Amino acid sequence: MRSRELNKLEMVSAATSENEPVDRLVPARPSPVRSDRKVPAKPSAISGMPDALGLLKALRRCWLSAVLTGLCTAGAVVTLGWTVLPAPKYTAYALLQVASRPPQVAFTILETRSETRDETDKYQKTQLELIQSRAVLKAALRQPQIGALPAVREEEDALEWLDKDLQAEYSNDSDVLRLSLKGKYPQDIAAIVNAIVDVYLREIVTVEESKRRHRLEQLKEVYDQYEKSLSTKRQILRELAELAGSSDQKTLAYKQQLELEQRSMAEKELMQYRAEIRKARAELSVLQSRERTQAAEAPADWSREADEALSKDPQFLDGEKYVERLERQLQQMRRLARATQDPALRRIERDLTVARASLQQRRKDIEARVARDAELRGRSQARDEQLAAQERVAVLEDLERAAQQDVKRMSEQTRTSNQKSLDLRSRQDEIETESKAAMKIAEDMEALKVELRAEQRVKPLESADVPRKKEDKRPMMTVAMGFGTFAFVLLSFSWWEFRARRIDSAEDVVIGLGMQLVGALPALPNRVRRPIAGTQQTRDLYWHNLLLESIDATRTMILHASRDGSCRLLMITSALKGEGKTSLACHLARSLARAGRRTLLVDCDLRTPAAHRVFGEPVDPGFSELLRGEVLATDVIRPTPVKDLWILTAGQCDVRALQALALDGIGQVFAELKDRFDFVIVDSAPVLPVTDSLLIGQHVDAVLFSVLRDVSQLPKVYMAYERLSTLGMRMLGAVVAGARMEHHVYGGPALTEER
Repeated sequence: MRSRELNKLEMVSAATSENEPVDRLVPARPSPVRSDRKVPAKPSAISGMPDALGLLKALRRCWLSAVLTGLCTAGAVVTLGWTVLPAPKYTAYALLQVASRPPQVAFTILETRSETRDETDKYQKTQLELIQSRAVLKAALRQPQIGALPAVREEEDALEWLDKDLQAEYSNDSDVLRLSLKGKYPQDIAAIVNAIVDVYLREIVTVEESKRRHRLEQLKEVYDQYEKSLSTKRQILRELAELAGSSDQKTLAYKQQLELEQRSMAEKELMQYRAEIRKARAELSVLQSRERTQAAEAPADWSREADEALSKDPQFLDGEKYVERLERQLQQMRRLARATQDPALRRIERDLTVARASLQQRRKDIEARVARDAELRGRSQARDEQLAAQERVAVLEDLERAAQQDVKRMSEQTRTSNQKSLDLRSRQDEIETESKAAMKIAEDMEALKVELRAEQRVKPLESADVPRKKEDKRPMMTVAMGFGTFAFVLLSFSWWEFRARRIDSAEDVVIGLGMQLVGALPALPNRVRRPIAGTQQTRDLYWHNLLLESIDATRTMILHASRDGSCRLLMITSALKGEGKTSLACHLARSLARAGRRTLLVDCDLRTPAAHRVFGEPVDPGFSELLRGEVLATDVIRPTPVKDLWILTAGQCDVRALQALALDGIGQVFAELKDRFDFVIVDSAPVLPVTDSLLIGQHVDAVLFSVLRDVSQLPKVYMAYERLSTLGMRMLGAVVAGARMEHHVYGGPALTEER
């Protein structure tokens, strides 16, 4: 019974991936389950450029079709190339020597006239263009013996033919110019090449020698003009040197330096005079303002002098003594008098009042006299100080005017000296420049005179002989075209497959997408995935054991995540269909049941249900009828042949069932199922095509992603995983199906039978 059940589960796994290639998967240890893992903003593995390893992996998935297509295309290209490529022709060539440097007679001239590398390359390229120029080709074709050749008469436009097929190049970076021509008639093409060489030597090389002689005459005329101009300028230079006092630039510079120092000293003295004038004018202004305010300030300044005058005035001193005596008498009378209206007391008071008034008047008179005397003395002293200040200002102004005249005179002298020095230097520079130019022209003249005696720079080395063999490059070219076409086809297939960005290993899930790896299911051979009924072989038990061990490892991760009871309602989904989610849900539910957990498998893929076929149950009534309220949960939950495992099929889906997914009733259904079972495994629809998983996932405890190697695409998985994470769902991670893993046998087939 359990063996038949296992066969059904593996048939579902095969059905979900029977049209997809299964290849090697890098072994990866399942990562600890964490719920806070988030998908990166944009993993580089999704949008990265292909590398050699990525293209090879992509080619491995489509190598057969790529090789067959490449061989067929390469064969067609080779056949077409052999037909289209031109037939072999004869090749005639002539050799000329184009010297990299002009031939020289005198070594001294060679040293002074040696050309640079750029000039040499330019000359050789120029000759290369000249020998292929239309003027040379026309002159060669105009010759009667050339125009009568069959090779020329057969061409509609002989000039265009020569312009296209005539080749000129330097052999191996040397000075040897190779002129070649291809054609069907060997004697004709040899004669044409020789005629072109003769025309080139006669009309190009000889003309260059005539140009050199004409250039020598021009150089002589220019040299005579320079000599005449230099003679006139030297005479002007001598006159300027007499006016400046010297023709030596160092002497003139020293003289100008002395003049500048003298002018600087005069300017410094002028500024000093101006500063002293400003100071003297300020002092004069202070003296004038002091004179205006002296009258108001005198009482405060001369109070001490008034006190001294009062202390020396006998009349004031006698008055003070008289007042003191009256005050004592008044005090004595006030003690002795019986009434305040005593005539004696009143008389003493009147006398005291008169004495005080007289004493106060005396004080005022003395203070007024002292103030007048002090004011007169201050005004006299201020007038003297103002006169002295005015005289000082006048003297300083006279000195300032004299200093200004000196500075002006020295500035004019300096300007004149500078002008003479500049004129002198300008003339010297002009003479020096023209002298160098005249010397250069003289050197060119001497070098050109010697070059005219040297041999020609371009001379023929070998005339064109009649060729005897044809050159056939079609085999090599067709083979190269075939190999290139085959490589291009392979690269195109690899690139096309790479663009799908299919997951190739568990590392793509962990590193490329940043997802947790909860488990990895092995890739089973086709004979194991599609067993013939009743033909289960003993050697296949190994693969069944490996599959069950992988499922149990994933179950262990799930049990670890649900220790606190927060991960009992688990949704299995994928990005697109055909990525093994139904097979994973069935395997995981069976593994949990074998572990002694009451487990319910709910087929929530209402549009394309498949879980009912695994266990041989009818599709309805099921979850759709439960959503519509037509049945109770107890009526649609069915037991399976596996102990502790029940199934809730999808039922007959319609619009009402799909609309019920968006209502709150689905949460109540899941809550009731969680109360009755230890674990509820929900096989939902793919995330990207429909929104069913987005609605269901909001009511489950956690989500587990199914990824099928060589089928699932990185961008699609990333998009689906990010869509679920955005809704705040707890993401346990992913299980990679179809992995090729290292097989470590532990135990025997009997373990599988026990399971």
